[in-house]
Amino acid sequence: MSERTLSDADVAALADALAPRLADALAQTPPAQAPRLAGAAEVAMRFGVSRDFVYANADRIGVVRIGEGPRPRLRFDLDAVAEQLSACSTSKGSRERDPAPRAKPKRPGARSGRKSARLLPITPVRGSK
Repeated sequence: MSERTLSDADVAALADALAPRLADALAQTPPAQAPRLAGAAEVAMRFGVSRDFVYANADRIGVVRIGEGPRPRLRFDLDAVAEQLSACSTSKGSRERDPAPRAKPKRPGARSGRKSARLLPITPVRGSK
């Protein structure tokens, strides 16, 4: 194989020929988006769980620790959280359960197991009509 050297004019012509192709290829590729990060309160509200659940399962659901030290800020990639929570809800260990039975509403003033007290009669106040 022989070595070939390109002149500056050859390099410029090659660049001019490749530029439109490269521009077309880049236009067809969607730009990469940074993950949307949210705090624990927003994650809890969006996915219907408690903040305590979010903090307790932070490592499982995709926490991003911002800062260093003993208490860095915790943020969560919403796409990763959705993926992890949906994987948990469709896994073998999860199953739908019957809701807890509802207690019958009690009548206002009803006391459980006690007899009601006798009420005092209402009598008019002396001197009034």
